[in-house]
Amino acid sequence: MKKVLMFITAVALCIALFAIVGGVAGDRFLPAMANTTPGVSNPASSRKKDFVIVCGSYAGNLNPLWPQSETDEAITRLIFDPLVEASADGTPMACLADYTVSADGLTYTFIIKKNAVFSDGTPVTADDVSFTWEVIRDPDYDGVLDLSDVASVQVEDDRTITATLKAPRASAVFDLGVAPLSRLYYGKGYTKGQLDYVRLQSPQPMGCGQYSLTTYTMESMTLSRCDDYYAGKPGYETVTFLVSDDGAALMKSGEADIDLTGSAEEAPYLENRTVETDSIG
Repeated sequence: MKKVLMFITAVALCIALFAIVGGVAGDRFLPAMANTTPGVSNPASSRKKDFVIVCGSYAGNLNPLWPQSETDEAITRLIFDPLVEASADGTPMACLADYTVSADGLTYTFIIKKNAVFSDGTPVTADDVSFTWEVIRDPDYDGVLDLSDVASVQVEDDRTITATLKAPRASAVFDLGVAPLSRLYYGKGYTKGQLDYVRLQSPQPMGCGQYSLTTYTMESMTLSRCDDYYAGKPGYETVTFLVSDDGAALMKSGEADIDLTGSAEEAPYLENRTVETDSIG
């Protein structure tokens, strides 16, 4: 239950950022955004293809198997698409894969969406999902996901995989539906009981989402869009996370588009710039 609540706590933030950079969002999910004042020079006008988010800090733990802070999880969500994620009300919805559950609640079948690729261009396969589940089921795995009740896993074809549980568990869909890791990239140094290599790749993640990490310091992080994203090219070329303890000032000056620090006064959804997008997230 604790891990499910953790996911639901962060889901509004993830939905907000994912939807905004993809071009769609309901205003009840949005954190404070910069206002546009007619006739006032705004730095945002010179960076129409860059979306800037100010945050208090991030740990840089960008691995969906070891979620950390809400900010890190939001960044990770832009880099990795999960098979299934929680909707605004906490119910599961398909993302990278369509899925079905057997009538007895034991067998979950996932079919990866066509043209889903990792940021290096390699296809996301059922074997990558199998590898990800294998890591979670490793005795030395110390993250919040739990697949100890999985009785069997079957790779049906390149895009289809099934998992059968020992007993029904409603929250299993979120554990099984975690974003897949590339076996080719993350599995090169993996053997059972040796998870260091999988975890050490976090500063240089290779995901299957809208964006990939290009530059990273403790002061700022820049993500670049993946033009071959299966759901369509994202609207913004880059998304920048800027660490600052004065988000309100950056919002006021137009140097940031969203404030995650809580320093800016909550405001209704007023666009800083027109969202241009070739896809819907």
